[in-house]
Amino acid sequence: FVGQLRTALRSWNPAARVSVATNGSVSGAGMAVQALASGADRVFMMGYNYRTSGSSPAGSIAPIVRTDGDKSLTWTLDLYASKGVPADRILLGLPYYGRTWHTTSAALNAPTTSSHGVFIPADDLAGVPPGTLIGHDPIEGAAWFAAQDAAGTWHQTYFDDPVTLRAKYDLASGRGLAGVGIWTLGYDRGVTGYWEAISASFGTVRIAGADRY
Repeated sequence: FVGQLRTALRSWNPAARVSVATNGSVSGAGMAVQALASGADRVFMMGYNYRTSGSSPAGSIAPIVRTDGDKSLTWTLDLYASKGVPADRILLGLPYYGRTWHTTSAALNAPTTSSHGVFIPADDLAGVPPGTLIGHDPIEGAAWFAAQDAAGTWHQTYFDDPVTLRAKYDLASGRGLAGVGIWTLGYDRGVTGYWEAISASFGTVRIAGADRY
């Protein structure tokens, strides 16, 4: 199917490219190998959901490395390389969202007790309680904060901001990847710094009278 799709697109637009999205685990690496062999130009490696609603302890959903030694962006990129996927055919998919969990304490990477939902900066950043300190996990690479609700229950949120994304853009550049992609553009709407981080890492070009990164 991928090969037929690329052939059809190229007959309409000789410059067309086909990218196939694959996950960050062993099955995703296998799909990437098959997709490229079948004619895909790029693999969009979905570098998120390393932690889900039921994960414990709390932490980044797109960790550069994991404090608990589990799967991470670097683990996946090493896996893809071991399967023969060329680095310059990989787009590193990164998240503009994060997750919130109820936790047993305010400590970094505290055990979770339940999920509190998805955190989208455009929707939720303005609702962070005043005075809350938003810090950065230097190991996993995530912005994070802890807060207590009216009942005294702690919850922790981990998400990517311009600071942590620049570190992950550097990872993509350092590994010689084809570039990065975002899930989802618009989750940053109204929040400064996200486009500026892309510009600082990759530069700005002029296309059809508008700035594009």
